[in-house]
Amino acid sequence: MPPRNYLGEPSCRFNAHSPYIRCAVNPMGPCQDCLSYEPKDEKKTK
Repeated sequence: MPPRNYLGEPSCRFNAHSPYIRCAVNPMGPCQDCLSYEPKDEKKTK
């Protein structure tokens, strides 16, 4: 697994995958106990 160089919870659908902000919903964090947490949908539809 490659090293993670971004902030936030990687399993959350709202994660920004950015080294500067955590997510669109709660950009400053923290992710722990965030009421907006939603797991990523790993199934991709075409």
